[in-house]
Amino acid sequence: MVSSTKVAAPIGGACKGEPTELWFPRNYVGMKINELVEHRKNVARAIAICNSCSIIDKCLEYSLSNEPFGIWGGKTEQERSDIRIRRGISLDRPEKVYTPLLGKPFFASEENIKKMHSRGIAGQDGRAVESSND
Repeated sequence: MVSSTKVAAPIGGACKGEPTELWFPRNYVGMKINELVEHRKNVARAIAICNSCSIIDKCLEYSLSNEPFGIWGGKTEQERSDIRIRRGISLDRPEKVYTPLLGKPFFASEENIKKMHSRGIAGQDGRAVESSND
């Protein structure tokens, strides 16, 4: 039996036909209050749809190695990043991420994300953290 290193995303999920942007919300840093409220509603809607899905577990497992961004298997980027770190799973698909606090792209390898997180300039998902200077 020949195994392939390319794994396809699960098909037939409850998300089929729903707006893609529900599962790939923009970064909330810099949003106004009304935008943040809408953002949270959309994330909650996506997670509720995931939680009603018959393939939620397959979707989550696929995403842990293959999808650094978006909501997959009812989990946010941060939640999946935490699971990856706990389980020692590395992404098979490193992506370039623009991090405003660095002002340049970097590769979102688990090693780079851990470095940025330990320095307090990014969350465990590699996204810039909000400034607490309110």
